Amino acid sequence: QQFLLNEGPVLEGYRNLLTEVFKTNEMINDIIAFERKLAKMIVPSESYVDKEILTIRDLDEYNSDIPWLHYIKNMVGENSITEDETVMLTNPPFFMGLRTLLKETPVNVQTRYIIARVSMNSLHYLSSEADDIIFRFKAKIYGYQNKLARWQTCVEDVSRKLGPLVGAMYVEKYFSDETKSEVEHMVKNIKDEYFDIIDNVNWMDGD
Repeated sequence: QQFLLNEGPVLEGYRNLLTEVFKTNEMINDIIAFERKLAKMIVPSESYVDKEILTIRDLDEYNSDIPWLHYIKNMVGENSITEDETVMLTNPPFFMGLRTLLKETPVNVQTRYIIARVSMNSLHYLSSEADDIIFRFKAKIYGYQNKLARWQTCVEDVSRKLGPLVGAMYVEKYFSDETKSEVEHMVKNIKDEYFDIIDNVNWMDGD
């Protein structure tokens, strides 16, 4: 967020990255201008003041152009969710501002932005030339010295995105039944202690 709002080497590096990928200044300028407008509306999570509990149906009050129910069902993978489900909306002003911004922004600019985000997130999955582009950006911004081997990138991605499955495979292979029993007992003790603490705090009600 901050690098988009402040002119400097990071924003310049990002502009160079987009240039290497897309080659056309018009598209790059549109993408950065749109992202800067988005950045101005974003509030850091630790600074959230406004929060609202409401139903999915009521989300239309903030942006009726978004198919909220369809989006949430796909996001959580649960088709039984209905419009009567309650959700917590943090930073409501952002969604009001987003509605205005999307109405004011030409569709072709929004399309370019989506293409850019998907492309940026896909570069290291493509050819070594594409991977080199994203590495040069990270080297300039974060000071990376050495590029990971492709196998290391694959292992990191699998561990990050499929962490619980990888962990389960590790436990199955390397944990004995005795070790599993000890861990389960430890976790039970931690949960019991946690519930005891909750039962004895005076700032929470019975619900």
